[in-house]
Amino acid sequence: MGLKNLLATWGRGRTRPTHRILKGHTDAVQCLGFSPDGLGLASGDRDGTVRLWDVAAIRERAVIRGHSGWVRAVAFTPDGQLLASGGDDRIVRIWDVASGRERLTFPRKHPSSLVSLAYSPDGKNVALGRYDGSIDLEDLSNARNPVPLQGHTKSAASLAFSPDGRWLASASHDGTVKIWDVETGRERAILRGHSGWVFAVAFAPDGRTLASAGEDATVKLWDAGSDHQILDLKGHRGYVQAVAFAPDAGTIASGSRDMTVRLWSLPRPSHPASGR
Repeated sequence: MGLKNLLATWGRGRTRPTHRILKGHTDAVQCLGFSPDGLGLASGDRDGTVRLWDVAAIRERAVIRGHSGWVRAVAFTPDGQLLASGGDDRIVRIWDVASGRERLTFPRKHPSSLVSLAYSPDGKNVALGRYDGSIDLEDLSNARNPVPLQGHTKSAASLAFSPDGRWLASASHDGTVKIWDVETGRERAILRGHSGWVFAVAFAPDGRTLASAGEDATVKLWDAGSDHQILDLKGHRGYVQAVAFAPDAGTIASGSRDMTVRLWSLPRPSHPASGR
């Protein structure tokens, strides 16, 4: 059964989600990202740290320090060997996941703080979101100028490529989620539903289901093809500022100002009786 149908079954109240809590952060969780194999999770904090988690064991594996300000964005490379992070110090840092050591830093000559970043699935492009609402698509394979995506009126708080690399989703403090056509740089859709700032966005592995998280303490699930909302996830006691899908789409992680990470399990619906 596809993820869309699974969520529809869940939304009809036949079963309810479960979740586990990862503790260790000393301040609000700003960003999350699963490793490509789903075994690791990275989270960024206002205190300038990045934490690496063992998802199966529900434990902290490493604390990475180096940023001189809030960490607002983390992203694994498609091969899972490196992790990029960025924030208020306007520097993108690249870390070796196995050792936790810094491999590379590169400052961005931009007047606005970096608040979000995402690698394309093929690793050839990176999207950078800024506090002023601007988004740049950079081609890492050559030195051409970045492609600007204009439309948000406030901070481009979160970015996510679809698994096939055709779409880029952006969440903004202007209260909207936008979906962009990567090839043309044009806006394809605007999703409205959150009451307040939208802090985070993530595509599910099916490429059509999209999650967004916001100031209203909810995670919303959308059908990115039809632009319709599917479901609300409620349980946090503060702004939800980060969200990520596990690679098998069976788990959604959400991070909040309540200083917790919640792991939401998408239950397997029972098979309907045949012939009915």
